[in-house]
This record gives sequence, C-alpha cells and structure tokens, in this order.
Amino acid sequence: MRQLILFCFTLLCSAGFPVGERLESAKNNIALDSPDGKTRSHLTAFISKDDGKTWQGGLLLDERKGVSYPDITEGYSGNIYCIYDYSRQDKMEILMAVFTEEDILNSANLPDFRSRVLINKATGRKIDN
Repeated sequence: MRQLILFCFTLLCSAGFPVGERLESAKNNIALDSPDGKTRSHLTAFISKDDGKTWQGGLLLDERKGVSYPDITEGYSGNIYCIYDYSRQDKMEILMAVFTEEDILNSANLPDFRSRVLINKATGRKIDN
C-alpha cells in the first residue's frame, strides 16, 4: 500500500493546493515546483531522499508560462505520470509528462522523455465574466 505524504507545491500556493505522494520505492519523495517558487512556469520535478530536507535532480517538464495545477501518480511499472493544465484562459489544454525517478536524477544526460502529451483540449465557447 502506498504511503501519502504532504507537499506544498509552491508553484500553486495561490491555489491552496497541497498534495503529493511518496514514491513506490518508499524511500524517495517527489515534488513539483518552479525555480523561483513564485511563477507558473518552468514546471520542474525534484526528488528527496531524506523526507524533504534536501532536493536533487531538476527535470524540466514544461518551461512555458501558464502551467498550473499539477498532480502526480506512479504506475506499477515505476513510471511517474504528471498531469497539469496549460494556458487555462487561452489554449485550455490538459497535458501529461511521463518520466522515472532516474530521469529526475539524471536529467542532464537524459534522452527525450514523454512530455507535453495532450490529454484534453477544451473546444467549447469561452465564457466572459
């Protein structure tokens, strides 16, 4: 059974969206953040091997402005799936990135991983407030 652990994705603090998960390895935690912890851009995955005291890696999942509301889950194969919004007011897309713990830790030597996989695109009429 998976153990849940609480993270505050500082990328989303304005949305009040603390959520997270201990990875299946049961020894590592994952967090998503932006480099400055303030903007909704440069969605990046990090690994902690000491319950969040320090963070390693830094796999850039999406560098564009307007990424928000990421959520993660880990598959039985060890793949990590990150689903997130992009450009909620304009493009209105829900995207997915697929990667592993090793990808996060070895991001400098990483061949292409699956990122920006389109899951859904809103096609309805925009509603003005």
